[in-house]
Amino acid sequence: MKKKLLLISAFVFILTANAQTVLYSDNFNTEPTNLSYLNADGDTQTWMFMPGDTDSGQMGIDGGAMVSFSIDPGDGSPLYPNNFFLTPNITIPTTPGITILEFKFGTINPPNEHFSVYLVPSTVTAPEDIAVLSPVFSTTLTNANEMIVTTQQIDVSSFAGQTVKIAIRHHDCSYQSLLFIDDLSLFLDVVASASDFISSQFSVYPNPINNSVTISNTGNIEINKIVVCDINGRTVKTVNTNAVLETTVNVSELNTGVYFLNIETNEGSLTKKIVKN
Repeated sequence: MKKKLLLISAFVFILTANAQTVLYSDNFNTEPTNLSYLNADGDTQTWMFMPGDTDSGQMGIDGGAMVSFSIDPGDGSPLYPNNFFLTPNITIPTTPGITILEFKFGTINPPNEHFSVYLVPSTVTAPEDIAVLSPVFSTTLTNANEMIVTTQQIDVSSFAGQTVKIAIRHHDCSYQSLLFIDDLSLFLDVVASASDFISSQFSVYPNPINNSVTISNTGNIEINKIVVCDINGRTVKTVNTNAVLETTVNVSELNTGVYFLNIETNEGSLTKKIVKN
């Protein structure tokens, strides 16, 4: 029974396995050289790189981070930040899947830092134009007693096909402490479906074909029915196979062209393309 449960768990893992494509990533363990900075508040303070040291470790940062202040670290006077840092342009693919924006953030006491995150069109460069965009995330930090680092993930799949910059904006707060951002990344998560897994178990051969095509599989999956359709979606042949693991279909009567085999099994359906000579 235990072995059976392990096999089932492995199968479920395969069905939900994902492939990840990293579109942008920076852990800020070294000072970044590809960011751009906008300071829209009129002072001389903006985002800066804080290298990993004892102070950053006490704040829960692993390595370095990007930091913006709402209090002057030199003389303790209040600041009114409206500071942006922006990544280079990133093109988000239209590949099916979920595009995730991920980052860590935190502060120290007093905690009430406010910041927003935007995906900015590549043609937008002025801070006032970024500020009127709808942020994909915006929050005010409320508790820094334990110096908790928060990891945030945001689904930004709606931006597929666009070229954007990630913009982090520290704003609408004053005389608090500091805001830090760490481990900024954008990635595409493609989850394999059950039908993808079943299809990967099947082979059709020969292909191209002359008179007949053989359909077999490596997963002991029972084939119940095969429907042959032409390129316009019309059914040109149906074969009932009654739970076999391998079968050969005679297609000698079909004209030359491209066809699709819609294969119905006990574990789901799949489609394979064939070419008839």
